[in-house]
Amino acid sequence: MVLGIHAYRHSAFPLSGPGAVDPAERMARREEAYRLTAAEGLPHHVREAAAATLEAIDGGCESAALSAVEDLRKAIRTRHCDL
Repeated sequence: MVLGIHAYRHSAFPLSGPGAVDPAERMARREEAYRLTAAEGLPHHVREAAAATLEAIDGGCESAALSAVEDLRKAIRTRHCDL
């Protein structure tokens, strides 16, 4: 799931600048990230953090997306510590 979200983020905010990623590629990565986030078996708080990350990426603000990714990482770490 995390790799799918990162792939989508990198297609939305490519290092080589706006327009560097084909819109069809970006949409395919977006759809895959959403599909992975909806997978059963993910704890609710992780799924919520992932959904917030996808929303931030969709919003087009890179700094908000980076902040949401960090929140997702924290949610995942919390889950691992609880095990």
